[in-house]
Order: sequence, then structure tokens, then C-alpha cells
Amino acid sequence: MNIIFTLLLICGLIFFTGGTLGILRFPDFYSRLHPAGKLDTFGLVTTIGTLALYIAFSQGSFLTALKILEVPGKQPSTKLPLKIIYHTV
Repeated sequence: MNIIFTLLLICGLIFFTGGTLGILRFPDFYSRLHPAGKLDTFGLVTTIGTLALYIAFSQGSFLTALKILEVPGKQPSTKLPLKIIYHTV
């Protein structure tokens, strides 16, 4: 079971790394928003989901796991306010 959790954490790390490389690689501000928004959010969901599964299966605390799974849903979106500020909606 620990191997599955380790593989899921590595997948989350790969998504975070891809988002970082996208931020560094793309030429302008608006192109950089896309990898930051998509890949970092998916990396966060993968990492926090893995943590929730680990807590649920190792400690048997399913209520705590459900509380942890609420965190990615409450992540504020940074792309829409920036688009509104720069009038590009």
C-alpha cells in the first residue's frame, strides 16, 4: 500500500514540476497563467488526495480524510480576478 501512496505523491510532484517549467518557459504573463493554474491545481489535488487516502487506510479515520479532501475545493482561483483586473474576460 505504501508503494501506491509513493507513486501518487511522485505523480503530484511531476505535475508541480511541469507547472514550474511552464511558468519559466512561456513568454508572456497570460501564457504563464495556464500552466500555473492547471498543473499546480492538479498537483495539489493529487498530493492532498494521497494524504487523505493514507490517513483513511492507515489510521481508519475516514472523517478526517473527508475534511482533508475539502481543502482543494476551497482553493481560490487566481486567474479570474487577474483577468478582470486586466479587462480580458
